[in-house]
Amino acid sequence: GNADTGQAACFVCHGKNGDALVDLDVPILANQHPQYLISTLKEFKNRKRTNDNERVMRRIVDTMSAEEIEAVAYYSSYLVPTLEEKK
Repeated sequence: GNADTGQAACFVCHGKNGDALVDLDVPILANQHPQYLISTLKEFKNRKRTNDNERVMRRIVDTMSAEEIEAVAYYSSYLVPTLEEKK
């Protein structure tokens, strides 16, 4: 992430380990395929995906370069989820 441009904001909703905060309806990023994450982030950036409440994802991804999107995706793919599966 890049605190100056807001990438640190990922962990506010998706959790420190990318395993999503229980109180929020957000996807788990940990151990996710990087190409899927890259594709999803680009869809938010290009407005092909708009299912983010309050436009949170779109506002964050608008500040990210293509290199930052890839870096976040690959970083997230190596995270190990620590929470038990949501029921």
